[in-house]
Amino acid sequence: MKHTKGPWKHIPNTTSITAERPFICGDVRPPIPIATVCCNDLASEQANARLIASAPDLLAALRGMVFHSPSKDKITAGHSEWFDRARAAIARATGE
Repeated sequence: MKHTKGPWKHIPNTTSITAERPFICGDVRPPIPIATVCCNDLASEQANARLIASAPDLLAALRGMVFHSPSKDKITAGHSEWFDRARAAIARATGE
């Protein structure tokens, strides 16, 4: 794993140390920003920051789902596409 270890936290712009923009930090003290979010409006900044902060949890959930899934021949046709999408998302996130 080359990315900053999760969990990640979203620090709203009211307590940001990065020019009043929301930022994402890893689970360290004091918080060290790993990403700053900039958008045209505060609501979008906050929403994007929450989504980015959830990335390690989303990756872990996808990995767990794919790893613990039944064998490919037991996955129904309707679910097969979603498992393929999950595998593709894992590959994009990990650079595989």
